[in-house]
Amino acid sequence: MIKRKHLMSGVRFIAIAISVLTTTLYSQKPASPAGDMAPETFQDIQVLKDVPADQLPIVMHYFSAALGRPCSGCHQTDRATGVINYPADSNGKKTARAMIKLVQTVNAGDFGAKINCATCHQGHGQPAGLQPATLMTFDQILQTNTQQAGAALRAISPPTDRAAGPGGAAPGGRGQPAGPPADDVLKKYLDALGPATSNLQSRVMIGTLTNRMAQAMSFSISQKGQMYLETVQTPEPQIIGFNGTAGWSKTGSKVSGLSGFLLDSALRGADMQLATEIKAKYPTLQSTRRTQMTLTPGATPIDVNILRGTSGPVTEQFYFEANTGLLVRRVTRTATPLNGALTETTDYSDFRAEGGVMTPHKIVRTNWSTLDTLTVSRVTVNGSLDDASFQRPK
Repeated sequence: MIKRKHLMSGVRFIAIAISVLTTTLYSQKPASPAGDMAPETFQDIQVLKDVPADQLPIVMHYFSAALGRPCSGCHQTDRATGVINYPADSNGKKTARAMIKLVQTVNAGDFGAKINCATCHQGHGQPAGLQPATLMTFDQILQTNTQQAGAALRAISPPTDRAAGPGGAAPGGRGQPAGPPADDVLKKYLDALGPATSNLQSRVMIGTLTNRMAQAMSFSISQKGQMYLETVQTPEPQIIGFNGTAGWSKTGSKVSGLSGFLLDSALRGADMQLATEIKAKYPTLQSTRRTQMTLTPGATPIDVNILRGTSGPVTEQFYFEANTGLLVRRVTRTATPLNGALTETTDYSDFRAEGGVMTPHKIVRTNWSTLDTLTVSRVTVNGSLDDASFQRPK
């Protein structure tokens, strides 16, 4: 598994720290050119031989998420120092190989379904197993049978309350009304952000990040064009950067490169120009349906229009408030080579005009291991930012 550096907080950098030291872990072998398979780059690969080398980090992320365990759960670890010996064989890795073979065997069979690690584990190292059977009363059995009969009847009955949409398809799906065309939703989004959006060249956001353990720390996010820099003030400041071409990560004095899935995940925060980039990123962007949702438990439900786009292994859904047109949720699902997927969610709220652009002052980021709430206290629009600040430190 890729190396994880444990932090005092659950900030987003945990997801990045899992893999920033990949080249160090396998220093006995040089970095591979694009197109190599995992065994050509990494050591002790006995089962995942058909996984591309550049896909192995996301597979390791998925294992950690599906089992709710850190890298040390499988890899040999020095109890005194906490240092993980990744290339070494271990009992944990032997168990993982057996489990991978189990999944591969089931998925290769004709069982009418595909499984993955999370099918049984669901975020736990030990699957929960079956709950004890509960005896039902006669009335409960009768009620269950009635419900099942009604569901079967509805399944074979033609729909009577849903008119066909374009191309003969029922609108919206799942009984929900169809949403407006994608172009209309995006136009309303741009209009809602404000006319100054087209002139947005740079932005700095400063505030407080609170993690799932209720630890608060200051953060700053700077973006200039495609360049991005995010800093969280932990005891060892955590920094991720992108100079428009290459990404990097810095923890304390340690600097590492950032690429692939880790870079893509980090750059989800670079949403200053998202409104103008969605259509370019997803040319086949589709409007799925209009539905209701709540951003926080107990909040009043709001009507949202949902757009969905897919590019390679990534599928994203964008939730726009039907009334204001503003983007309130972004859900990113990245498929892995093992039939599983990693999901990241970003919620936006408390919009205020900054430099003529509606800007969220509360951003909540959730993934398989973190829950970070960013509360923005100050925003500077189109200020002077030195390109050198986005460059990887020496």
